[in-house]
Amino acid sequence: AAVTDVITFADGALAGATQTVVVTIVDDAVVEGDEYLSMQLSNLATTISGVSVPTGLTFSVDKAETKITDNDEAYISIVGNSVSEESGTAQITVRSTNLAGDTPVEIDRPVSVLLTVEEAAIGNTALAGVDFTASAGTEIIILAGTTETTFDIPLNGDMIVEGDETIDVSIGTVVGSTGTLNSADVFDGVQSATVTLIDDDISLVTIGATSGAEGDGSIALPIIISKAMDEDIKINVSTADITNEATSGTDYTAVNTTITIPANTVGTTTALIAVNVIDNLVGGKSLVEASEDFNASISSLDKFNLAIDADVSIGAAATSTVTILDDDFSVLSIDDITFDETNVDADVQITISLTNPVDGAVDFELSTIANGNAISSATPHVSGHSDFTSFTGSPFTINAEDLALLSAATVTIHGDNVVELDETFSLRINQLSSSGLDVRLSNGIASTQLDALVTIEDAVAPDLAVISI
Repeated sequence: AAVTDVITFADGALAGATQTVVVTIVDDAVVEGDEYLSMQLSNLATTISGVSVPTGLTFSVDKAETKITDNDEAYISIVGNSVSEESGTAQITVRSTNLAGDTPVEIDRPVSVLLTVEEAAIGNTALAGVDFTASAGTEIIILAGTTETTFDIPLNGDMIVEGDETIDVSIGTVVGSTGTLNSADVFDGVQSATVTLIDDDISLVTIGATSGAEGDGSIALPIIISKAMDEDIKINVSTADITNEATSGTDYTAVNTTITIPANTVGTTTALIAVNVIDNLVGGKSLVEASEDFNASISSLDKFNLAIDADVSIGAAATSTVTILDDDFSVLSIDDITFDETNVDADVQITISLTNPVDGAVDFELSTIANGNAISSATPHVSGHSDFTSFTGSPFTINAEDLALLSAATVTIHGDNVVELDETFSLRINQLSSSGLDVRLSNGIASTQLDALVTIEDAVAPDLAVISI
């Protein structure tokens, strides 16, 4: 504020006498350059007997300036930041502070710096154009009367596990936007800093349950990666038997190996490892058996890049079940019979067989069916004669891994010496049971019964017959 004061030279003051005017200077913490204080003399007068009387004198110099030298200093520094890569922007700050950097210092006019945002020179750098938007020579301004300004770096979030990444930010030499700052008042502070993009992606590696046909020769194991990684990783894959299920060496070839999951693999992949399955043979023929299970597990995750060490792990599904689907089947058949009749009864063997051995008993019932002109013992001729002994629902079993009945099945044909036509009846298989294993009747997969034709050929020569009247 302006100051007015009266300066008085005492009566009798000698030439060269001086008077001092004290102006109080307020010390502030604002960097403002040197300032000038103007002093003006006016109203020159003398006083006689208490009365002011003009003297006719004039000032030789009535105006002067006093320089106030600013002793404040400011240091312009850039401050980095750490943000999630999904934040959208990373804000950096340019500050005006004291030398120690712990106290803000105001500047009375705008100050500009040129900002550069670029890939980090060392370490796990973020990629310009991929992870962030680079810039060079961007002017940012600390406004007059303030102590800092900010700048937002655009970020591009992703779903890739890549570890924390860094961006280098730097500022050039401080420039006063308007006016002139004392070159000794404003200094370059911290000229470069780092922005860390915190990778918040986490990837879990698991193994999925799967199945495959025994006849395919192998089953690919599904390895599941929840999020892609920017580096290869290795995991151990092993198999183990399940009690009363598949057995290594018999049903499949055991695995205990390390595989590499290539960078940027995501989702389910079945291209990394497969387990060979074995077709069980009995007597050179494929054994029909139930589906069998074994376990497949992953362990020992090996991450080459320490930056992603905490972000990749084996998930809860580290062990899963692999099912070997048996695609073999066996066909049950019964042969037709042609028997040359004699004049005595005969037990005729019935041939029933399987095309492939079965890993369990095959049960069925066998009956005679009077569907031809042969006379059944169940409904004999009035004379008491019949051509075969009937039976209904007789149970039979083909034992596990056998191809035929252990003891022969027979049907009794009654002989006679009557000249007659050939006679027929049928044998019928039904009530087939194979404990869920794939056993089919030879007349079709959907059939529930199977018939065989029995033909009794008359052995009495017609020319031996005697016709009487």
